[in-house]
Amino acid sequence: MLHKKGPLPELMEGFLLTDCFNALKLSVKNLSEFSS
Repeated sequence: MLHKKGPLPELMEGFLLTDCFNALKLSVKNLSEFSS
């Protein structure tokens, strides 16, 4: 994904980080449920 300098790059980066973090939490949750 290309990194573009927009009017609110910090806000967008925050959203992207939150998205990645939520996806990570979801996959970890699914993994733990699958293994138990």
